[in-house]
Amino acid sequence: MKILLVSHYYPPHMGGMELVAQYQATYLAAQGHAATVVTSKVHAAEQNSVQKSLELARVRALNFFESLWGIPFPIFSPTLLLVLMRSAKKADVVHIHDAFYISSFVAAVCARWYRKPIVLMQHVEMVNHPSALVMFLQRAVYATTGAYIFKVSDKILTLNDRVEQFLIEQGVPQKKLIRFLNGVDTELFYPAIPEEKRILKEKLHLNPDKKAVLFVGRFVPKKGFQKLLALRDTEYQLVFCGGSKPDQAPENAVFMGPMPHVDTAPVYRAADIFVLPSEGEGFPLSVQEAMASGLPVITTNDRGYQRYAFNHDRICLIDNPTVQSIEAAIRDLLNDPDRMEAMSRYSREYALAHFSWPKVIARLIDSYKEVCKPPLV
Repeated sequence: MKILLVSHYYPPHMGGMELVAQYQATYLAAQGHAATVVTSKVHAAEQNSVQKSLELARVRALNFFESLWGIPFPIFSPTLLLVLMRSAKKADVVHIHDAFYISSFVAAVCARWYRKPIVLMQHVEMVNHPSALVMFLQRAVYATTGAYIFKVSDKILTLNDRVEQFLIEQGVPQKKLIRFLNGVDTELFYPAIPEEKRILKEKLHLNPDKKAVLFVGRFVPKKGFQKLLALRDTEYQLVFCGGSKPDQAPENAVFMGPMPHVDTAPVYRAADIFVLPSEGEGFPLSVQEAMASGLPVITTNDRGYQRYAFNHDRICLIDNPTVQSIEAAIRDLLNDPDRMEAMSRYSREYALAHFSWPKVIARLIDSYKEVCKPPLV
């Protein structure tokens, strides 16, 4: 099968959506499918590549929305249309990552031009943001280009119940929607034994005699990292991975900075607890990676996560997390080693049972086959 995947960003740019696109493309190519990825080129070092069954085509884009305001919205060169027209013509199916982006709209137009089926993976709904500009931009997109993509997509994969409800409110028929889970690399992300954890802490310049509470993600409002910055308990150390050290950082915090995705695996293994008080997410890849790494997880009790059917005794879900509730949850865990151990086992077992990439890719291929005419076998 020839599959065109379209994502606004792609590694080495850091973010969950681009990592998911990379894993999908890599696994599809490994199974003998011809995968083409069209994405942005926002840095000179990012280059096109062709490796066996996987082609990566980058299109120059301005990235000032992200560099100035932290809004991940690249403005593509007009050559995007030419690249996507050429790629869509050859494809059996066009897989678009999220309807919010310019690349997504152009891909949908090109797919319709050549009458190619479209599978949309909608990662998020409207995201609450303190910036009026961001809220205006979201409303404008979903009322225009986003609405068009929802209309012309043959199937839409949703990562949580909240996104599903958002699409229904946008007028998307229920029959178009497919409930979907993303995968995680359980061979890269795995638990550390106690001896290894201490060695890793020393190698990463962490205090081996203190518990490490880890945050992984971009330093943007929806991730809730500011709430962790407000924690002042010196009995443990906060470890931030994904952004540069802010001006007023707490004394108990260590900042690893942005790093390649593969390099985050030992950071997870060195940690003792994972915390992500985010909002408006599909289902964060960092939570999946933390679970695969066998970490007790503290995160937001998002109504959209009901389909995951988590055991609330084994994953700490906080309603509308505040600095105080996060601090209390961390203290409760640190004071209960038996519960931490049980949560650690649960995280790993759940990840192996539900987030296996081979299983996820098999479901993805089934969704492609379902929309292809005539059906592909």
